[in-house]
Amino acid sequence: MVVQSDVLAGLDTVIVAPIDEHQPMYEGDPLVVGISAEEAGTHRPHVVLVHLMFAVQLDRFEPAAVARLSSKSMGRVDQILRTALHL
Repeated sequence: MVVQSDVLAGLDTVIVAPIDEHQPMYEGDPLVVGISAEEAGTHRPHVVLVHLMFAVQLDRFEPAAVARLSSKSMGRVDQILRTALHL
């Protein structure tokens, strides 16, 4: 999932947080955000692993959006990013 600001558009890289299929091991983890299957663009619920964000070359992606998070889920991701980065 892209977590980079639009202000940085035009760079050759993008900052992403990986997503994974929801598993019991993620229950109660304060650095993980649960998202619905619809938000993940899949058939099963997933989680955003916010604390594992990294930069990736843009050419590794297809030029189309896969799915979109709800404002509630994006708010949780933003909150964890601010905490993890001490902003």
